Amino acid sequence: MDLTSAAFCIIPLLFAVPARVERPLPRRIPPIVPGIVLTALHDANATSDSRRFDGALAVAKFIVEVMPLGPQRNEFRRCILIYQDIGAVLSYAMRDRYGAYFNDDSLPGMHDRLNADYPGYDDYIAEFRVADAKGNVLYPTAETRRFLVEQLGNRVP
Repeated sequence: MDLTSAAFCIIPLLFAVPARVERPLPRRIPPIVPGIVLTALHDANATSDSRRFDGALAVAKFIVEVMPLGPQRNEFRRCILIYQDIGAVLSYAMRDRYGAYFNDDSLPGMHDRLNADYPGYDDYIAEFRVADAKGNVLYPTAETRRFLVEQLGNRVP
């Protein structure tokens, strides 16, 4: 047997060996996992730890995508949407030196979106907003985050 014919015998064997397949993720997420992730998000927001918050939010987004369809997933997704809004305000508050307040220049459209998505936001924030000498209205980031946390209420996915 020459080298060429030996190679033709071995090559099909190389392709016949199945490739190693990683274990797929479980189809069902234990019910406690979303609660743990929401607790991590809540704690990171309470301590204004934007790095931990961003990490927990990334984990939450990953988990919700592998959850089976149903009311638990829908509720968890709604919580994630609220935490995304909290994250946007928290991120701005941490990275901007004037992060205690925001307006349409610093967070374009945020006030209008929060007002549209969360009934009662405008009434709540009216007590805390301030206007500068030029009449620009500024909205406080801390009170906005507090309002959004209240929107989570007792949601348990």
